[in-house]
Amino acid sequence: MTGTLSDIGFTVYFFTSHDFWDDKYPSGHHRMLSDYLIVVGFLPFWFRFWQCLNKWHYTRLRAHLYNAGKYFSKLLPPLITAIYTSSAKSVGSQGFKLYIIFNTIATLYCMIWDYYMDWGL
Repeated sequence: MTGTLSDIGFTVYFFTSHDFWDDKYPSGHHRMLSDYLIVVGFLPFWFRFWQCLNKWHYTRLRAHLYNAGKYFSKLLPPLITAIYTSSAKSVGSQGFKLYIIFNTIATLYCMIWDYYMDWGL
């Protein structure tokens, strides 16, 4: 879902700003696009995180807490990007290093969860 919403944002941005016509620096709308992409990267995982906590509240199954942990781990990279917006994109900066570390942790957590719980491997 995040990928689709990001693609919609890029499409709307390029067709409304006409930045696809030339190679100049993007128009003043590029800040709105980056904010939109951060929100789109954050909100789906935020809703799923709270859904898992809600399921845990009613069932008291620990699996729902671990599943909530998976979605919480996916919340951190967009949050770091929002905090370190300018430096998260430059290699070697503090924000970029944090982004890579937490994105790696989130990817491994999600991969292990999917293999173990969803696919039963």
